[in-house]
Amino acid sequence: MSMPNRPNRRSYPSDLTDEEWDIIADMIPVPFWRPTLQEPLHHPREMLDAIRYRTRTGCSWRLLPHDFPPWQTVYRYFALWRDDGTVDLVHDTLRDEVRTRSKRRAGGTREATPSAGIVEPGPGDLGQRGQKGRPPGERRSGRHGRQEQGAVAA
Repeated sequence: MSMPNRPNRRSYPSDLTDEEWDIIADMIPVPFWRPTLQEPLHHPREMLDAIRYRTRTGCSWRLLPHDFPPWQTVYRYFALWRDDGTVDLVHDTLRDEVRTRSKRRAGGTREATPSAGIVEPGPGDLGQRGQKGRPPGERRSGRHGRQEQGAVAA
């Protein structure tokens, strides 16, 4: 089986660069093909470019531009690569490359994975206070003022 040629089309900002493709090309599984069936028509890089375009723009699968492979084909490859872990592997590899390269440009060295992190409280983490900043047990009654703690509204 021979690898299909990449079509000549205009590039999108979300397309893989040649350098990025060189890093991840060996991670992409060879397209499934049986000798009795038609050979794959689309290059795996085109599939990745289409997946990245959709991720970047947030469009639906059916709204992929016509110069990409058919949306059904792109989705099928995405589902296969998502399920076998290829998408995560590609993402993690490119993220690690960006982390190490960005620090090298600044003149230092940086690990591919962070050694520490900061966890900020989320909107559900209210700490010792109750809803809307009131101490637990103190509730608001009606439109006027506060109700005493433990009192029952009539």
